[in-house]
Amino acid sequence: MLVKKIIFSFLGIVCFIALSMGSTGYCSVNLPRIAFDRVAIGGIQPFASKDYVRSIYGEPDEIIDRKGSRAYNDSQPDIVWKYGDTFLIWFYKDSVNLVKSTGPNGLKTPDGIAVGDSEAKLISVYGGKGKLGYWYKSDHNIEFVFGIKDGKVSHIAAGWNS
Repeated sequence: MLVKKIIFSFLGIVCFIALSMGSTGYCSVNLPRIAFDRVAIGGIQPFASKDYVRSIYGEPDEIIDRKGSRAYNDSQPDIVWKYGDTFLIWFYKDSVNLVKSTGPNGLKTPDGIAVGDSEAKLISVYGGKGKLGYWYKSDHNIEFVFGIKDGKVSHIAAGWNS
């Protein structure tokens, strides 16, 4: 019995690692492709500058400096800007690394999808699920990810390792 538990635990860990590696390109999971100009939330795309973000949204409500955190290393985003409780922008050095919308805040993708929209609307715009769900890949290995809960879009993320 203990041996079975160990084997199933090991297999679970291997599957988790394989899926995780697929999101960063180390596994052979083919994600559906999407044009880079379709990858944005509220007009913000990966690579945008801090000045550009400020020109649209002004100063953030909160700035989180991750440089001093235990989880931080030099290859990760170092600053997170928060606008309200549902719009977050991670920066690596001075450009956007990841944009995320986690609530119904009115922010949309260039194709008009927002948190709270139906899964059916998402499918009509971007197509059906891939192997990892509604997870798409664009130029520069940018990922565009849509979470679904109870048949509605629950969050949208655009960037690296979304």
